[in-house]
Amino acid sequence: EIGYGAFAFCEQLDTVVFNEKASIGDYAFYKSFGKDVTEGENPITYKSEVVMKKDGNIGEYAFAESNIKSIKADEFTNIISEGAFMFTTSLVDASFAKATEVGRSAFANSPKHESALTSINIQSVTHIANGAFRMNTNLSTVNANSLVSIGDYAFANCKLLSTINLSTVNE
Repeated sequence: EIGYGAFAFCEQLDTVVFNEKASIGDYAFYKSFGKDVTEGENPITYKSEVVMKKDGNIGEYAFAESNIKSIKADEFTNIISEGAFMFTTSLVDASFAKATEVGRSAFANSPKHESALTSINIQSVTHIANGAFRMNTNLSTVNANSLVSIGDYAFANCKLLSTINLSTVNE
C-alpha cells in the first residue's frame, strides 16, 4: 500500500511501475512527476509515466495536478476514484481497459487547466460519474463499449469529442 500523500510534490519523479497489486492512497502522487524543460542549454524531457501490471486501487486525487503524461493500467478492474487525475494537464495517454467505474471529476479540468488528453480506453466501464471528463477540451475519442449510465456534465465542454459508443446506455 502506498499511503496518503506518500510521493506528493516529488517533482523529479519520472517512471513508476507496479508489478504487483497496488493500493495507491489518496493524494499519493499529488503534484508530482517531472515537467519538461524546453528552454536553456540543457532541455529535460521526462517520461512521466505510470504502469500498473496488476489490479489495484487508485485513491481520491492520487495523481491530481501532477505532470503525469501516460498511465497504462489495463489490468486495473476497480473504480477510478474521485478526482484521481483532476487537473493533469500533461496527461496524453490513458488506458484502463478493465476498469468498471469512473468517479466524480476523475479527469476533470478547468479553463485554467487545459487538458492534453485526446483519447482514453475505458472499454469495460459501466458507470461514469458526474463531471468525470468535464473540460477536457482536446478529448476526441472515448473507447467505452459497456456504458450503462453517464452522470451529469460528465463530458461537458469536451469540445472536440467526436467518437463515443452509447448503444449500451440505459439509465
